[in-house]
Amino acid sequence: MDNMLLTILALIGGFVIGAVVVWLIHYLRSANEINKASKFLEDAKNEAEKHKRDTLLELKKESFELKQQTDTEIKEKKAEIKESEERLISRENNLDKREEILQKRDLSLQEKENNLAKKQESLQEKEAKMGQLLKEELAELEKIAGFSKEKAHDMIMAKVEDDMQLEIVEYIKEAEAKAKVEAAEKAKQIIVNSMES
Repeated sequence: MDNMLLTILALIGGFVIGAVVVWLIHYLRSANEINKASKFLEDAKNEAEKHKRDTLLELKKESFELKQQTDTEIKEKKAEIKESEERLISRENNLDKREEILQKRDLSLQEKENNLAKKQESLQEKEAKMGQLLKEELAELEKIAGFSKEKAHDMIMAKVEDDMQLEIVEYIKEAEAKAKVEAAEKAKQIIVNSMES
């Protein structure tokens, strides 16, 4: 009986010890698994943080490069626009100067044309007066000298030609000067038109 009791107690003790050992093994395994899981999670978290930092650095680098490129393009565009504006302003100034020169020349031409018109009118008046004087002198010569009308006419015409020659030369010079001015004006206009086109 004592042996059986001892055997039972031994079995119970072995069972308890076995259970404790199994529980202890299971506990140790669970603790090891938890440690592994914690380490895995910690590693994954660290890797995710590292990936996040790398991605942020890459994005910052790309953003900086894009900003630099955009700033460079903006500066180039501004420089192009400024250069175009300066060219336009220079061209406008040149056109204004040409316009002013053209206006001055037009006024000068108009003044010369007016002067020529006055001189022509004066010349016509003088010619009319000379014609009248010619008639009067012809009549006078016919009365005084008894010249024939044709001879008296020739003498007076010779005198009139001498008097009128200076005025005619002056008129021709003015007409030539006017023609030269008009030719120069047309040449200038052709040059301006070719520069604008």
